[in-house]
Amino acid sequence: MDYGRTVEGLIQKAKEIEDREQRNLAAQTIVEVMSRVVPRSRENAGWKRRMWDHMMILADWELDVDWPVWAGKKPETKPEETLKMAPRRMQYKNHKLKYRHYGRIIESLVEKAKSMPEGEERDEMVKQLIEAMKNSYSSWNNAAMSQDVVYNQLYEMSGGELDYRGGFKPSVQPEKEESKQENDIENE
Repeated sequence: MDYGRTVEGLIQKAKEIEDREQRNLAAQTIVEVMSRVVPRSRENAGWKRRMWDHMMILADWELDVDWPVWAGKKPETKPEETLKMAPRRMQYKNHKLKYRHYGRIIESLVEKAKSMPEGEERDEMVKQLIEAMKNSYSSWNNAAMSQDVVYNQLYEMSGGELDYRGGFKPSVQPEKEESKQENDIENE
């Protein structure tokens, strides 16, 4: 709320006006001046009330005017005191990450991959997971990491359930295997 000395001076002058009608007119003019000093304030909803509130704070609640927006009265605690109060401390989950550079999302994806049945879908999920792990690592450390390190860390994070340390082995599909045998027989 920095409107400058000129606005503060106008507010002090308005406090000295004895005629209520003239004082109300002066207050409306001051609010208009304040909105021109901070033009972006008009972009927000409720800007007019905020301007009137700011004017009353600057007047130390001693300006006796009719508020067109809100029939306000001096609050028990001044808004500027409320603003200076420390915010309530946020409660975080006490979850320790083994590899902080991956974060909770990668950990949850590892858990999801562990719960999937073995097959092409799981392999595809793990491939995407490994790419995400590499990207997270390189973003955090500004360096690339070897494929073996990713596989080893995935193995550790999954508790040994996702073992791709030897790389990806193509999953055998029974339908294709049978048709391959039939082709071999026909070719003989």
